[in-house]
Amino acid sequence: MSTPKKIELIVRALVLRDGRVLVCRNVADGHCYLPGGHVELGEAARQALARELDEEAGLQARVGDLMLVHEHRFDQGGRARHELNLVFHVELRTGQDAITSREAGIAFEWAPATALAGLAFVPVDMIEPVKHLAQVADAPGGSGGLGRPTASFLGSAV
Repeated sequence: MSTPKKIELIVRALVLRDGRVLVCRNVADGHCYLPGGHVELGEAARQALARELDEEAGLQARVGDLMLVHEHRFDQGGRARHELNLVFHVELRTGQDAITSREAGIAFEWAPATALAGLAFVPVDMIEPVKHLAQVADAPGGSGGLGRPTASFLGSAV
């Protein structure tokens, strides 16, 4: 793999409901990932995530604690990429179950946390930490609430 020109800072939303995770699907190639996007220069990570969720789907969200830090290096179309993903716990405002994308190339769906591997979820090595976070949040006495992180991991794909 060649050397990337920069490290991309990405914010992602971990939205959990009844053992399901909100995922974003790339309509063209079918792979799924946690919703979010790039942090702009001078922008706070939480603000960037709230902005991305609003831009992509008109979602009004409460961005909570940082739950997962994940480093991902990969090749995309012959171009080396290096991402640092910051995954925050997010709660959507009441009544936002059916989510419609504002962007033609993506769609949103609720997927069982246990089924992420079967959805072409990327990055692949983020699946287990996300499943773990969903299980902890759903466990009796589990937290998942804003302001109370349930777990934190550092993953890396080389």
